[in-house]
Amino acid sequence: MIAGDAWVISSPGSDVVTLETLQTSGFPDELKRRGYPLIEIEPGSRILHTTFHQPMEISSPGTLIPATTGSTKPVSMIVHGTPLEIPLPVAGSFMADMKAYHAEDNPLKRDEIAARQIRALNEHRRSRDLKMRLVDVKNLFELVRGEG
Repeated sequence: MIAGDAWVISSPGSDVVTLETLQTSGFPDELKRRGYPLIEIEPGSRILHTTFHQPMEISSPGTLIPATTGSTKPVSMIVHGTPLEIPLPVAGSFMADMKAYHAEDNPLKRDEIAARQIRALNEHRRSRDLKMRLVDVKNLFELVRGEG
């Protein structure tokens, strides 16, 4: 259920309702005013149901990186798609592996790190999506690098 800037993300029939809102939302204050008990949990991020179009350019080491605004480098490709929705523990594992990937200098070890994510991400792909490959995970690591 989505209403304005608030999302009810609980499982149907759950005794506890989980509500996600934007930080600027007044909805939690309205619920408190109406007498509902609320417990605030840690802030986080959510993958929204929107498509993205990310221009990519080739960096000096030869890897794909998101194109920067005002860059004069040619765009080598544009990545199109809708974000994957993955459980928080899987997302945490992805972010940890992404950081390890970028900290590793050995190309074989970088491949091993990326390979760990193939199975986890494939388990959460939609039926219409193609299976993730090593190059796909490496490209995701590059796309998400600036976000983590």
